[in-house]
Amino acid sequence: MTLTVRLLSTAGCQICNVASIAGTGIAAVSSPQVCVTNVPKSDPTGALAKGTAFGASVKSGPLAPIDQKFAPVSSTQSGVGSSSQSDQVLNVEHPDNVPGPGGPGDATTFRADVLRTVSTSTITQNEANHVSVAEAAGVSLLNGVITADAVRAVAMTTASGTDSSFSSAGSTFKNLVIQGVAYSDVKPGTVIDLNPLVFGAGSYVKLYERVGSTSGPAAGQLSGGTYVADLKVNMITVHATSFAGQAVDIVVSNAVAHSDFKQTTLCVARANQSVSGDGFIARVMTDPTLLPITVGQVSIPPSGGTDEQSLSTVRAPDTGAAAVTASTSSSKSTGTIGVTSKASTYAHAEDVCVLRDILGVCTVSATVVQSQSNSEAKKTGAASDDAGTQLLGLRIAGVAQSASPPRNTTVTLPGIGFVILNEQFCDGSVDIVTKPTCADGTGHTGLTVRAIHVKVTVPANPLGLTPGAEVIVAEAHSDATYR
Repeated sequence: MTLTVRLLSTAGCQICNVASIAGTGIAAVSSPQVCVTNVPKSDPTGALAKGTAFGASVKSGPLAPIDQKFAPVSSTQSGVGSSSQSDQVLNVEHPDNVPGPGGPGDATTFRADVLRTVSTSTITQNEANHVSVAEAAGVSLLNGVITADAVRAVAMTTASGTDSSFSSAGSTFKNLVIQGVAYSDVKPGTVIDLNPLVFGAGSYVKLYERVGSTSGPAAGQLSGGTYVADLKVNMITVHATSFAGQAVDIVVSNAVAHSDFKQTTLCVARANQSVSGDGFIARVMTDPTLLPITVGQVSIPPSGGTDEQSLSTVRAPDTGAAAVTASTSSSKSTGTIGVTSKASTYAHAEDVCVLRDILGVCTVSATVVQSQSNSEAKKTGAASDDAGTQLLGLRIAGVAQSASPPRNTTVTLPGIGFVILNEQFCDGSVDIVTKPTCADGTGHTGLTVRAIHVKVTVPANPLGLTPGAEVIVAEAHSDATYR
């Protein structure tokens, strides 16, 4: 007799069976034990996806205490299936939008033309996923001291039986202005002080607050663990200790996501695997004593995920003489862990101008620059490459240069310093000349690519920059480990 069976997802790594036969007056006789190996499948039992979002929240007091959220939504899913909630409100104003005391003629703490939110939780056989989105349009805070055409927060988490990740890709500002200063790009966690004479001591604005984490089973654990991912995004947080006689706290565009999934049973201990990636469109340090300004920065955690930014224009610094300008620009970093550890990062910019002189000539310019770093590690080896990297329409001091310069090309900038084109180097002490794949022989590989890197070395230079100043355009880094 032959039996064909379907195994449950909870079946282990090996299934054994013994057949026996017996008859009247005949003692039972057992067959030899027969065992077959099994590949355990993912088990969505007990998996959870949940999250919340709101368009804005306003707290104020003590004169007219209020604690209100606008367009709040939430969703939760446990086990295979999907749930979602959305909301939208129009013409929101606090204190209110009616004439008279506390109306439009008085101090307006918060106003928005549209607030739109959605929270979606989904669980399939293979993963738990949650996406929360909070959008605000026509935003004005503190009587117009802070304005934006659009503010969007996105929180995404994913957990499966083998890994977990989070991403805030899609979070953005459009035409953000604070105290008369326009911000075309915002680094996560940026804090801007508000005028203490107007809003009280200790008042501030925090932009693109992003708090995320991932966790999983302990190293070497074969079963019983859980992969978890969490992310919270607040696009604008305002704290004013004194506005129209009250303390005020405002949050615009909040999105929260959580996913967890039971570990898929492993039959053998998994390799020590990790990935990472980071990059930016531009970094400017005009004075070595000051912190650098970074535009379009992206990064992912060791467990993988996705992070990206897209900008219609680039200007750094935002005020004064710009060291770098560019038009359409974007950056993205992605990473996954599975049979192979993979990571890839790129930084792309168009119409780039670096250090324009008093005559309007760019010290270095390019039509298109893209730095890309790709890394992969698996049981049989590890390697990195720069596929996707390009540098087109390059000009130095207005003079056209050859396209796609070789790796680590250095050109002297008379009276200023020098520029490194297509700069590349491996992680750690690995020499990219002798080991162009950047593999270190221990299962790790990592590569950094920079399109343009200007360094100022001459004290009395025509740009008026301090020696030690530097500008980097389009940096991309990726690495992967399998041990």
